[in-house]
Amino acid sequence: MLEWNQETLARISGVPQRTLAGVMSREVKRPSAQTLERIREAFQANNIKFIENGVLLDNQFVTELRGEDCYLRLLEDVYQELVPTKGEILFSGASDSKCSPAVINMMERIYKAGITARFLIGKGDTFILGDIENYRWVKKQFYTEGDVMVIYGDKTAKFLFENDDTNKPMVRIMNSHIDTSDHRKDFEFKWSYSEQPTHKELPNEL
Repeated sequence: MLEWNQETLARISGVPQRTLAGVMSREVKRPSAQTLERIREAFQANNIKFIENGVLLDNQFVTELRGEDCYLRLLEDVYQELVPTKGEILFSGASDSKCSPAVINMMERIYKAGITARFLIGKGDTFILGDIENYRWVKKQFYTEGDVMVIYGDKTAKFLFENDDTNKPMVRIMNSHIDTSDHRKDFEFKWSYSEQPTHKELPNEL
């Protein structure tokens, strides 16, 4: 289901690979309760459910939001996910210049709840609605405007368009601790070498 090898499971569970090899080969007849619990937690964190006769992949691993309001519904999910922990959202590829009034209002609601956010935006983009220190300019050769990714909790969301004649917008949310951790590391790497914007400019009517 997850296509993990022993090395991957060892890294995620914290169980030494040598111990895992012994458990899987049944050389270790009675693995400790702590070892079994760590293995179980690693799988459960990545949407594997244990049932009476085996395991199954939780069908909530991937959620798709469709329609013109899909981005607003994504932000609502972000809000519900992060409010309990006052967590952080990481945005990549999204320009504030594309935000509708409804999106701006939703972001204000998110900020008021104590949730923070950081943004990777295109080099030279000065349309910045938030605090400038929470933004970084990514060099053009490493940035594709419209390739929007939102990272929050154990979820990674991507803004897409339906592959049909309608070309309607949609958001695909993946609920995976390991995949989201990888995306988060990539975001932090880009953040570390990108430049903080020097200034911001907004239309007078905002």
